[in-house]
Amino acid sequence: MTGKNNSGGALSGIEALLAAVAAGTVLPPPVERVRLREAAGLTEAAVAQALGVRVPSIKAWEAGRAEPTGERLQAYRKLLDGLAQHYPAPVPAAPAPAPRTVAAPQAAPGLVAQQLAEPRALKHPPAARLARPARAVKSAAPADTDAA
Repeated sequence: MTGKNNSGGALSGIEALLAAVAAGTVLPPPVERVRLREAAGLTEAAVAQALGVRVPSIKAWEAGRAEPTGERLQAYRKLLDGLAQHYPAPVPAAPAPAPRTVAAPQAAPGLVAQQLAEPRALKHPPAARLARPARAVKSAAPADTDAA
């Protein structure tokens, strides 16, 4: 960093920007230029013809690679302002509220210890489930149907 004080240059730069905004020489961002033209259903060729320029100039202005100057800047600005009146920028949706988290209920430490110390009576103790009576197995031999 140099020891030079550049506040005078910075102030004059800010004043120049404010003057450009007041004079209407600051255009909306390129993406907004495209949005306005497309919202109106205008082609690049139609805008180019109305402004007396070629289509590559419109493409360059809408891509942010170039800016119009002089009379064309004023005319383009007027077109964009008029389109913005008819097709205002969409209002961004409010962000969804963050989901509320609910803490799981906490049992008192003494209660947990008591529940672990006192096993619950099971409706069907494991031994009862294992000692089931065996089923009778049917014979796979076909029944004798010879009746003479």
